[in-house]
Amino acid sequence: MRVVIDRPGALFLSEPAFLVFVTRTVGLTPFQVGLVFSASGAGAFAGALAATRAADRLGVPLALTGSLATAGAASAIVPAAAMAPQGLAPALIAVAHFVMSATVIVFNVTQRSLRTSLTPADLYGRMNASIRMIVMGAAPVGGLLGGWLSATAGPRAALVVGALGMATACAWLRPFRPAGRDGTGAGTGPSIPAPRRESAPPASGPLPGRRRQDRTAADGHGRGSPSA
Repeated sequence: MRVVIDRPGALFLSEPAFLVFVTRTVGLTPFQVGLVFSASGAGAFAGALAATRAADRLGVPLALTGSLATAGAASAIVPAAAMAPQGLAPALIAVAHFVMSATVIVFNVTQRSLRTSLTPADLYGRMNASIRMIVMGAAPVGGLLGGWLSATAGPRAALVVGALGMATACAWLRPFRPAGRDGTGAGTGPSIPAPRRESAPPASGPLPGRRRQDRTAADGHGRGSPSA
């Protein structure tokens, strides 16, 4: 729960400072800003394609912590782009947004799938409503803090704080040390529970053994009956 709250809070903290920083400090043109946002959309698409494979290969805990740490490292490139040559800065920011969007989508897909697998079916609505209320409640708080920090310390400071907040949010997942790749099993710390699996409903109709008994009885009756 803390990870789900901290990550969007750090993300919304950076948003008020981003456009101010890339246009005034870095000097990106409107066309270059559009390219950055296009790279972000492409990264989200790539992350959606890679999310299942990442969770299968890395395991759920490592996919969660790795995606958050990578997103934080990628977002830290943006405030550092001001020190790059003028022609290189737009490319660095575009690559950073591509990687950040891809890894955020990997995190979202993985953690939402995990939440769903651990929640009883009759509590899906309550769980999703509670999460959305808390996450979206962090949006105005992060936005206000980001605007205040940008006005007092500068947009670069707000971007650095947001990157650190996103990268360190994965620290809440450190206690989960699974033994298996799927996040189950005993480890050196508490493990993520195994997903709930609904039992299959009983098959309709007579059981296989009963059908065999009925067929045997019918055959015996046929053999014992007088011929016409």
